[in-house]
Amino acid sequence: MNGNYGTAIMEMVERGDRWEEDAEVADQYLRNMGAVYDEGELWSFYADGIFEAALAGTEIVVQPRESHTWGALSLDHVYEFMGGLSMAVRHVTGRDADAYFNDFRNAQRPRVTDLTETVWTEARSTLLNPAYIGEMQAGGASSAEHFAETFRNTYGWNVMKPAAVDDTLWNELYEVYVDDRHDLGVHDFFRRENPYALQEMTAVMLETVRKGLWDATARQVAVLAELHTRLVEEFEAGCSGFVCDNAALASFIAEQAPADLAAAYRSELQRNLTTSVELTEASVVLAEQEAETQPADAAANRPTPLRLARLGAIVVAGLFVLALFVLRRRRTT
Repeated sequence: MNGNYGTAIMEMVERGDRWEEDAEVADQYLRNMGAVYDEGELWSFYADGIFEAALAGTEIVVQPRESHTWGALSLDHVYEFMGGLSMAVRHVTGRDADAYFNDFRNAQRPRVTDLTETVWTEARSTLLNPAYIGEMQAGGASSAEHFAETFRNTYGWNVMKPAAVDDTLWNELYEVYVDDRHDLGVHDFFRRENPYALQEMTAVMLETVRKGLWDATARQVAVLAELHTRLVEEFEAGCSGFVCDNAALASFIAEQAPADLAAAYRSELQRNLTTSVELTEASVVLAEQEAETQPADAAANRPTPLRLARLGAIVVAGLFVLALFVLRRRRTT
């Protein structure tokens, strides 16, 4: 839609108490991506059913890939756009379209891989790879957050295309990051560098269970709930979307956790909620006070569109002159 960028589904997907059926997410994608751009009155024209009609015969969704710097799991926009389109097609047609990557990373040997193969290749070489994990642990807090981000994206794909992410992947992630299958000291790493990342990862796994996307065992759920609530008790809540901004998930976690940890967990989340409300109210009051004390002539000193346009013209002219100077210097040398 005109004035918007993106699908507007990422925040919705990652805050699972905002939706119950995947049709709600698909509708959000269709509304935000369904505008027509043509001349005149058809610039950003939207009407229900146009995009749906365009998708009616879709059997395959294809994503080009030309860079080694991102993968299906490491970049959230892949599940946002490719995944969002796949979900929209399923919602419109009732069929689960095949999903492929056109892999041009080696221009001499381009290849096509399906989504499941792509997901597992990345998971095996990164998230589940002890050599990769060991090297990432040297990176500190930002590396810990990268693990959390990749978990979020894995969950995102599970929502968008459940057939691409199965119980086996979540079971292996559990074994590596909760049971520490490779004896890498992963819990010590997260506690030392970024405990909030592990809070996020355990919350993501529990939300996957709550949404019915992972058929975890009762023991797995209990261990995850205890680990998550203990991390919140030890370090306070990091308050990402999964940790603090999903009331349904918070209730689910508290129900699975030991009673003493559940009580402390609920208290910490309530404390953060109260603090957040107080900060919001204080910001509103401060803004009102600043508006009341602003000098009467302040508006006259604000940059007008004409002033901004003149300033922009001066900057562009300066850059043009600088470019000519550099070009001449290169020619003379």
